[in-house]
Amino acid sequence: MSVVLLGAGGQLAHDLAPLFGEELLHAYDHEQLDICDRRAVERTLEGLKPQVVVNTAAYVRVDDAEGEPAAAELVNATAVADLAAICRRIEAKLVHFSTDYVFDGMKRTPYVESDPPHPINAYGASKLAGERAIERTCRDYLIVRTSGLYGVAGSSGKGGNFVETMIRKAQAGEEIRVVADQALAPTSTAAVAVGVRALIEAGVGGLVHLACQGECTWAEFAEAIFAELGLVQEVRAIGSDELRSPAKRPAYSVLTSERPEVKRLAPMPGWRVALQTHLGARAQRERPTAGMQ
Repeated sequence: MSVVLLGAGGQLAHDLAPLFGEELLHAYDHEQLDICDRRAVERTLEGLKPQVVVNTAAYVRVDDAEGEPAAAELVNATAVADLAAICRRIEAKLVHFSTDYVFDGMKRTPYVESDPPHPINAYGASKLAGERAIERTCRDYLIVRTSGLYGVAGSSGKGGNFVETMIRKAQAGEEIRVVADQALAPTSTAAVAVGVRALIEAGVGGLVHLACQGECTWAEFAEAIFAELGLVQEVRAIGSDELRSPAKRPAYSVLTSERPEVKRLAPMPGWRVALQTHLGARAQRERPTAGMQ
């Protein structure tokens, strides 16, 4: 299996790349290959002729998307539609990542793949448009929806991730104010990467939900981060209206899969277990190398 990875500068790609080993023909970050440059993408993929194209590139600034929806649409929908057409032409499987924000949050039980999407912000709408472009165009594809991603590499598009933001604020002695009326299943990129690799190997296609098991609010997630690190840190739970964010967020966006093959091949850990594993890997990464000052 030959693989090309797009969006290699991001936190999800950081955990995906090592899993493909020698199968990885090339990993391109934004500077090396802009997915909005159709001709460059076409020329590159037609030259390499991979069997699988994994796209992790995305416009992920949820609040900014409200003021510049065309920019989000360009990356998350138009470029994805072009990529889907190229993958169909070269007969490559397209693996693409989407979001829990395609839902409106009106449910109070986890969303499954057959639930009808209804985004309530521009970011979610752009990601849904990308999904539908792939479904219309590709013969062989895997769309992976996930939720509340965090990884040891951080998130280049957001300037960090929730875990890193909470730790930074606590270390700086800042007040921690976190919404307590939005529930999700926070998910580590390491867990998603392992699951995606298993699904690709098994030839699973279509739409899947991959998110850690269980659910919590963002405030509860923050409290768990501090508890795992042994930090005595007060978390002030607030309502979404206090943040006055440009983009609306779904009040409930927990994801789970109804597909038996996904549950069998890519069982996801509980969100607390994933957080513990992540913080352990983070500590290992930050530990000075022996012999170095």
